[in-house]
Amino acid sequence: MKERKKAPGPGVHSLPEGLWPAADRAAWQEARRPSVRLQRGGAASHLRPVVQYDLTKRYGLFLDFLSRSGRLDMSAPAGKQVSPEHVEGYVAELKQRVSSVTVYGSIQKLRRFVQLVAPDRELGWLIEIERELYAERRPRPKWDRVVTTDVLVEAGRTLMAEAEITKRPKLTRARMFRNGFMVALLAYCPIRLRNFADLEIGRSFAKEDDTWWIVLTAAETKEKREDERPVPDDLTDSIERYLQVYRPILGEGKVKTNALWLAIGGEP
Repeated sequence: MKERKKAPGPGVHSLPEGLWPAADRAAWQEARRPSVRLQRGGAASHLRPVVQYDLTKRYGLFLDFLSRSGRLDMSAPAGKQVSPEHVEGYVAELKQRVSSVTVYGSIQKLRRFVQLVAPDRELGWLIEIERELYAERRPRPKWDRVVTTDVLVEAGRTLMAEAEITKRPKLTRARMFRNGFMVALLAYCPIRLRNFADLEIGRSFAKEDDTWWIVLTAAETKEKREDERPVPDDLTDSIERYLQVYRPILGEGKVKTNALWLAIGGEP
């Protein structure tokens, strides 16, 4: 059975680090202390900033739960409030508002945070809870959200066709055509969105003979390999129509860029 996504509870947020108990705040700052020359950094200094940010947010959510339930002790030692009683209440609340996968992830990251700020804490009991939650996970199936290439291409073509016949203002029509072209092109040539957004006419989006190509250098791809792929010929007319008619409309006569995709006003 597919697990339904639950709505977040009212008033739930991650307590900002500046409002944490002093011991927690000081211990986390020390854990993130970067290494300098031959001086070793803190226990979390090796973690990427995005991971440090996520752990900060997760612990802030736990402290927010304690605050809302009247259990927050501002004078407690670092990580000390992660106790069996508090975690049991936190898990119960989480199960009411998030998926089983998120419940597990929240407790797993809570345990990791405590190990970084209070490495001497005995957390065998928390690891057991974590294992139980891992066994209870019920990931939501994703296949019902998959849209096939032919459906996407048809959706893009339909939007472009509507742009050609609608009586809406020309800027609206240009935006519709651009969006439909985007959908169809990305369906045919699925590349990273960053690369897709950065396509430039004459460089990464270029015409050779009668065929348009997407050409990405090794420096532009995640795999650090050149990526060259032809655009199917049945999109050629749409490309020409976009470049000759609708892209200039979007630019409002002020196009100063080779960016393939323009916002209204001519900016990339």
